[in-house]
Amino acid sequence: MKRWVVLIIIVLAVGVVVWKKRPAPAAPVTTSSEKMKVEVVATGLEVPWAIAWTSPTRMLVTERPGRIRVIENGQLKLEPLKTFSDVATGGEDGLMGIAVNKGQVYVCLSYKKAGKQALRIERLEDGKVIWDNVPSATFHTGCRVKFGPEGKLYFTAGDALNKAQAQDIKSFAGKILRVGDLHGMTRTNCGQQTTDRRDLTDQWVATK
Repeated sequence: MKRWVVLIIIVLAVGVVVWKKRPAPAAPVTTSSEKMKVEVVATGLEVPWAIAWTSPTRMLVTERPGRIRVIENGQLKLEPLKTFSDVATGGEDGLMGIAVNKGQVYVCLSYKKAGKQALRIERLEDGKVIWDNVPSATFHTGCRVKFGPEGKLYFTAGDALNKAQAQDIKSFAGKILRVGDLHGMTRTNCGQQTTDRRDLTDQWVATK
């Protein structure tokens, strides 16, 4: 009987210690009374996907069917800035990501190559293909384009409906890809040079 009493006391003591070590509940979160206002800037766009600002009053909007539209001073211009005739459209693909850096526009789109679908990054001003032949599919496409603080271009590539490719460092699919040199790059040095694994997110980042 005494042994059971001692055991119960030990269990209760451990429980008290564990309870004391638990973090204190978070303080109540207060929200601002300021309300957000939704304003329609433009209508008549067909599957708009991304926006890039070229000035405080001018924005470029990608439409997945393959057009770049211009909204300036709150007005949508009738004529597209650019139409890509070879864009592959479907469930989640088409003309998607767009970013502006030092006055130049970069886009990400899906297209057909040798009967297979792929992604490419293209510079609008001169039509230069920065990166191409990235595996793609009708779904899980990716194609978000952003510039990092160091000025390098990053874009996402989906797993192209094959999740194993995201864990394969020999494949560009399912990765965050970084372009090393936007101006000196040629089609002959488009191979992957290095990869880096992010332990916290289990993401592979490929650089070229």
